[in-house]
Amino acid sequence: METTVTHQLSRAAAVRMVMPAKAVPVSPVVARIGRALERAYAEKAVSLELVEAPLAVRVDERDLLELLGNLIENAFKYTRKRVRIAVVGTSTGVAVQIEDDGEGIAPADRRRVLQRGARADTESAGHGLGLAVAVELAEVYQGNLELGDSELGGALVRLELPGGDA
Repeated sequence: METTVTHQLSRAAAVRMVMPAKAVPVSPVVARIGRALERAYAEKAVSLELVEAPLAVRVDERDLLELLGNLIENAFKYTRKRVRIAVVGTSTGVAVQIEDDGEGIAPADRRRVLQRGARADTESAGHGLGLAVAVELAEVYQGNLELGDSELGGALVRLELPGGDA
């Protein structure tokens, strides 16, 4: 486990000088992860709403899977019953907005939980590295990650990445 975590943090911290040549469509990746997590969290009977758009990003597909997988799994883990994921265009690229109807993250904790080793929920298993890895990986691609309040009542996680032609 420690080797995997070290590898992921090193990979996220590495500066990539060349952006991937191939643009990756975002909505199919989101849908694939969502379907897998619906099966994994079947006992919760989570209602998943996908708002898809034909948008792409210039990100290594494995990195996109890791980024979105981590963020979407957090939503499934902490939701009561509803998760909404929207892929939307921005002036500089693509945003993926992930919302749930769980407890949310208090405004005072938002900056802290984006750091390595920090967690808002100390009751469940975890090392507090997932969001930190996601932030660092997003930054490698000149993107960013923000936390807020969801209209559903829980957390809103907004991942923004530079766009690319599909």
